[in-house]
Formats: sequence, structure tokens, C-alpha cells
Amino acid sequence: MQEVQWVGNVSSWQAFYPKARVKGSLFGARIRYIQEFAAPSALAALRADLPEDSRVHLDDKPLPFKWYPLTRMVDFDVGIIRHLMGGDPSRMRGFGSQIAQYDLNRVFRLVLRVAVSPALALRSISSIYQAYFDPGDLRFTDVGPREGQLRLHESAMPAYLCEHGYSGFVDELLRRTGAPHARCEHTTCAHRGDAGCVWKCTW
Repeated sequence: MQEVQWVGNVSSWQAFYPKARVKGSLFGARIRYIQEFAAPSALAALRADLPEDSRVHLDDKPLPFKWYPLTRMVDFDVGIIRHLMGGDPSRMRGFGSQIAQYDLNRVFRLVLRVAVSPALALRSISSIYQAYFDPGDLRFTDVGPREGQLRLHESAMPAYLCEHGYSGFVDELLRRTGAPHARCEHTTCAHRGDAGCVWKCTW
């Protein structure tokens, strides 16, 4: 099924997926997106597709600082890709950027105050990642004067999120530090058979 390709089915992901959690602020971004962009027909189709324990959040919005099963957020994302993005998971990159625009102005304002360069912003990426996801860690390594690497540890993401969504989030984080041409690319991926997930950031 197409949805399996979007989410991923490698063994490392399947072992992690059922126990993972996401913060309600990240989950809530899906509700905002649906409210802003879903036509009535798309909303009805998405509602019909959602499992009952996920569907409830269309009416009972997630609390920003509460943890929720990652499985529920993935249910929403699959529905968003199918019904609002024309079946194109690469559009999650723009969605990731939108989430960063919203949260960097609110939740992570202090990061932007002290991050006077892209490298300094990326040194805060571990705390940003752990504010959204549990368990796991995302660590930054300097590679060159205008290049760095992010590596995911003891965690996994659905394929559409590591390939597109999180790259878009990091793009926006770097742009907010004065690097308008910054780019984050997902260079190795567990879903492609690599040992783990790594992102290359240039600015």
C-alpha cells in the first residue's frame, strides 16, 4: 500500500513505532493545518479514514504540553498527505517549515535570541528535538565553516517525516539565524536500508 511507503516498514522502525510519543504542540499543528486548508469534502474524507482513537482529536484538541502516541499523529499525517497534499509526501517539507515558523516565534524564542549563527542554532537541536519526541536524541556535529551534520540516536521517525518534514523544520530554523539559502538534506535513512538517519545542513 502507498501509505506503507510513506510511513515505512523497516524492522528498526516497526520496533520503535508503538512506544514512541510526541508532544501535543506538534500534534496540534496538524489540527491547525487541517482547519486552515481542508475543504469540507477533504475534511469529511479525512475524518472517515481516521481510526476512532485518533479521530477524537479533531474535536478534542491535543493539549500542547501533554505526550500522545506517535501512532495517532501518523494517522493524521497519512490523512493529510492523502486528502490535502494530493498524495505527495514531499509537500511535508513545506509543512515542517510552517511548524517551525509558528513554534520558533513562541516555544523556542530563547533559542533564536542566543543563536546568532546557524551553527549555534544547531547546537540547540537536541533540546528542540526532545521537546517534540520521546524517546531519542538528535545530535549536531560541526563538519566545516558552513556545514554541519545531524544524527538521530535511539529513535526513529516515519519515512515522510525524516525525508521531508523535519528537513523543512531545520531549513526554517537556519533561515531564522540569517542564512536565507540554508538547506537541510536527509542523506542517509533507516528506511532506505542505512544504519541510521543523518541530515546534512549547509548555509
